[in-house]
Amino acid sequence: MSIAASLPVPARVRALEERMAQKLHEYGSPELVANLAVLETIIQSPSAMAPGSGVWDVVAPAPAEYDIVGRLANSPFAAYAAGLLLDNWGDHGEPSRGQTWEFLGLLADYVDRFQPSLAGAAAGMPADEARLAFSSSSLKIQNDANPQSYLGQKLDYHFGVLSHMNGPLLDRYGFSADFALVFSMELTDRIKTCLRLQYDLASKDGAKSPFCADSRHILGIDPEHPGECGMQDRKMFENLLIHLSCSPGDQVEGFRDLLSDNIIFKKPIINTGDGRFLVAKPDMLLYKLDLILERLILDGCDDGVRDRFTKRRAKHLEEKTHRLVSGVFPKDCVFKNVYYYYKSKWMELDILVIYDNKVLIMESKSGDVASQAVRDGRRDMIGRIDGIMKKALKQCKTAREYILSSGEAVFYADASEDRPLARVHSSDAPEVLPVLTVLRPLGTIGTNLRNLESLGLFDEGGYPWLVYLYDLDVVTTVLEEPAYLVHYIQERLAAQADDRYHAASEQMLLSYYVINGSFSNDSDGPWAFHTYLSPNLMDDIEAYYSLHGKKPKPRISEEIASQVRDLQKGRRPGFTNITGQLLGLPPEYKAMITKILARTPGDASGEAHPCGF
Repeated sequence: MSIAASLPVPARVRALEERMAQKLHEYGSPELVANLAVLETIIQSPSAMAPGSGVWDVVAPAPAEYDIVGRLANSPFAAYAAGLLLDNWGDHGEPSRGQTWEFLGLLADYVDRFQPSLAGAAAGMPADEARLAFSSSSLKIQNDANPQSYLGQKLDYHFGVLSHMNGPLLDRYGFSADFALVFSMELTDRIKTCLRLQYDLASKDGAKSPFCADSRHILGIDPEHPGECGMQDRKMFENLLIHLSCSPGDQVEGFRDLLSDNIIFKKPIINTGDGRFLVAKPDMLLYKLDLILERLILDGCDDGVRDRFTKRRAKHLEEKTHRLVSGVFPKDCVFKNVYYYYKSKWMELDILVIYDNKVLIMESKSGDVASQAVRDGRRDMIGRIDGIMKKALKQCKTAREYILSSGEAVFYADASEDRPLARVHSSDAPEVLPVLTVLRPLGTIGTNLRNLESLGLFDEGGYPWLVYLYDLDVVTTVLEEPAYLVHYIQERLAAQADDRYHAASEQMLLSYYVINGSFSNDSDGPWAFHTYLSPNLMDDIEAYYSLHGKKPKPRISEEIASQVRDLQKGRRPGFTNITGQLLGLPPEYKAMITKILARTPGDASGEAHPCGF
């Protein structure tokens, strides 16, 4: 039994599942699923959710309808409904507006009750297992509901990894990864264009429910006309439909709730059996395409292809991690694939960053921990993490011991003493910051490592910064000054060890840091409720990536920011101790220092400031 599945679901929640199944027998149809999918597409559109957009005045003008929309905003409700329909197939035609909203209301009630019911069930379990089970269930729902990375990042991964698998996919399935990408982008653009036209027409003629008008046509695919999806290669188009579609009755055995495996996430196109196809979850064709193609490679290709794919993923992770940190730190501070001699043998480290007396030891592991967290039982999960994370954690621990125990730690370009690259002296009082990058979103598992404490992975005070590659991309984009990134990692590790904050994602923690300047303000900030951080924190980051908004940056006075830049420029020994103190000051002290600095002429030479900084 999986970790999350060990949580008992209350009878009242199961009753809602049965009621939804009953309603599908009454008026379920591909048209109903299409209506729900269109609504979910609108909800997931950043422009539609932007303040003052006016979209919901047309889509859901009634207060009760708008309330339902808000309750469904962070759930994979359309995919769940499509999964239910596969098990309770009916083709009753276009539902009435009342039926559509009735079913939406049932979904909202179900979503409202499902995850809180898991929290209540977890309260009756041993504390360590409860934390792990609840984190796993939250991660599953979060990953299913959200893209987890932005379009540019998806394209980066596609061309960095999946494009290299075009040949094997073409040989095995009759279409390439690049063809699937073009198909998904063309189809997504067509759907969005149709929705915009539909919305514009509804706005002009006063229609109250634009998403209920011709949704099945908008989300439909005609296999006889590949050109409508921008496809010229008919054979590839037909093969793609075969392997990315499912039919009524194809649902995974045991499918029941939001934690169940749902075939829609593997095959997001429904073959309705009448010569037509329906895109049950439009965003998945683009934002989940990487997972869909990876499943095809791992499930259907031979060992040689799978091995090639695994190596390509690992190489992409390591190279991308190196590029990201190299874009923040000076080039002479970053070293890739270094060796050191310790305890009579040579050891390797993926990436070493030496910035003043701060030492980042970085390991990258491309194995998939997160997506299996829900499926694995506790023993299986321990074994999986042992095989993926534990090795990396041990490498970080060994490197830390070497640096702190040696009078002079020397790192080389290869496993010999011929080419020394860097040295760390214990007299500099180095602070070692362990960082582990992974290739899958980690959600609450990555942001709350204390939930894994019972697995025995970490020494006391030995938590690493465990970060998803494309969250690291966002962090290094927002914190583009090395002093800020170092301070963020320091603060992040300290807050993690104290179990001070609970967040659903790394970007939520980053947003809190950007707004408050540190993690030491507890609940004084406007966004924290006790230790739980609000998703609203991420509005600025999402606006930057999705709406071409202004790039977020730490909210700190120009006077203090100038001092940080001057200290970085001079790079006098121990300067990061001072930048860390400046950045970590409570707001009232930052205000006081800002006033002092504003009255005192600055010195851009890197020499100490007259006020002592």
